[in-house]
Amino acid sequence: MLKILVVDDSLPRTNHMKRHFDKSSYSGLIQVHYCDTADKARMKMLDLYDLLILDVVIPKKNGQTASAKNSSELLKDVCEVNSEYLRPNMVVGLTANIDELGVYRQVFLENATIVLDGSLNKVDWLDTISSQIESLLGRVQKEERVQDKTLITVHGIRTNGKWQQELVEEVKKYSRSFNFVEVKYGFFDLISFVLPWSRAKKIREVAAELVRVIEESKSTEINIVAHSFGTQIVSEAFKSLSESSKVNNVILCGSPMCHMESIDHVVSRSERTVNECGGADFVLLFARLFAVGLGDAGRIGFTKANTHKFVNRYFNGGHGLYFDEVETGDLFVKKYWMPILLTRGEIVRHDERVDYLGQDAVELVVGIVSSLKAYLIGAGAALIAWKYFCG
Repeated sequence: MLKILVVDDSLPRTNHMKRHFDKSSYSGLIQVHYCDTADKARMKMLDLYDLLILDVVIPKKNGQTASAKNSSELLKDVCEVNSEYLRPNMVVGLTANIDELGVYRQVFLENATIVLDGSLNKVDWLDTISSQIESLLGRVQKEERVQDKTLITVHGIRTNGKWQQELVEEVKKYSRSFNFVEVKYGFFDLISFVLPWSRAKKIREVAAELVRVIEESKSTEINIVAHSFGTQIVSEAFKSLSESSKVNNVILCGSPMCHMESIDHVVSRSERTVNECGGADFVLLFARLFAVGLGDAGRIGFTKANTHKFVNRYFNGGHGLYFDEVETGDLFVKKYWMPILLTRGEIVRHDERVDYLGQDAVELVVGIVSSLKAYLIGAGAALIAWKYFCG
């Protein structure tokens, strides 16, 4: 993922860039931060950015007069060899009037990659920025081609995993460095899934195959994506991995595991683990309420702190939202999974949850029913048996 910092106090121009980036073909591969003063930019640039887009005329602090002096001093600080700030790989200057540079023209010419006319009545400067971003992305992709990678996918129940091939085709658009392994186990029906002993047997069988695949791929960078029942298979497989086996990225989505269940054994063996959650995943809610041994970690998240190694992310949608388009018209996998699979940057946090009236009561009822479900199911089975044999 490319990290971009935009330093601009012009709200119309900033909004113009936001709309342009959101509609671009590379929207899922960039992470853009915005600030409007030189001092805020200095705080941001203690981290490394790939691209700095800098307004030539900015204020030093909020409420102060904008001046080219502030941007030139920021640029000198950032580009100074012994500075505490990290110099971006590319710097683009923006100005609505090139004469605004004045005596600071030389500073920008020496330290900026390019200075563009950023007038709002033109759009060619945005096209130039897009070209620079695509160039940076192309360089990253070329660097990645020298590394062998493996993408392992595991599907859920009541499906043959059509999404696995769709994900493969999407990844191929951006990288040629992947080997693809689609772990399949046939159509697993709902009744067999709900019955604990049948489910456990299938988990053990497929997990053994997954362990074999991971062990054989140890010489490559391993990435795993699992949906629904597949997340339980991944969890079981990680319990049997050898000490030398390490996985780069694990993406779990729609997981029917219990939210209180520990996945430390997965997180400890992988560089980054992401648990994707659908707030309207009623399939998982049903599983938590009525199926023994199942939960809704893919709805409410695992009870684990978000860190640089593990993140719960929350979206509006149901059990299959991960294979649909998002609001920008892009596929979910392109916008949210490509940055993880193709880059090593920090995982972007995401949370679309909205509090609602009566939420505490709903969650209380769900908690009580799910904690008593084993007893309720046992009582129901006993009642049916009593009526059958004694009624």
